[in-house]
Amino acid sequence: MEALYNVLTDFFAHYGYWVIFFGVMLENGGVPLPGETILLFAGFLAYHGEINLVRAMATAAAGATIGDSLGFCPRFLFFNFTGAVLWSLTIGSVGFLFGGSLPTLVHVVKRFHQAVFAAAVLAIAVWVWFYLKRRHAKRRAPSLRRDDERPQ
Repeated sequence: MEALYNVLTDFFAHYGYWVIFFGVMLENGGVPLPGETILLFAGFLAYHGEINLVRAMATAAAGATIGDSLGFCPRFLFFNFTGAVLWSLTIGSVGFLFGGSLPTLVHVVKRFHQAVFAAAVLAIAVWVWFYLKRRHAKRRAPSLRRDDERPQ
C-alpha cells in the first residue's frame, strides 16, 4: 500500500491536476486505468491540504465528460456531464471524508469492489439460468404438439 501511495504522490507532485484529468478521461474513454482510485486519492490529498477538492472534482468531471463523449454520440453530452459531475462529487467526497485514514479508505474501496463483483457474478448467473430455461422450453415446445397439428 505504501508503494501505491508513493507512486500516486509522485505523479501528483509532477503533473498536478493533469493526473486526475487524463486518468479519468482515459478510463471513461475505455482505457483500463484506475480513474476512481486516482480521484479517491485526490480527495485524500485534498483532506491533507495538498490540492483543492473542488478543483479536483471539477477536473474529474471534465475528464469524465470528455472521455464518455469519445465513446458515445455527442448528443448525450448533457447526460454524460450530469453523470460525471455526480460521480466526481461522490468519489471525491469519499476520498476527502476518509482522508484521515488511508488504510480505512483502501479497505472500504476493496469491500465495495468485492460487493460489486459478487453482484455482477450473481446477475450473470441468474441471466444464464433464465436463458437456458427459456431455450430448453423452446426446444421442448414443438415435441408437445400432436402429429396432426405439426406443420407439413
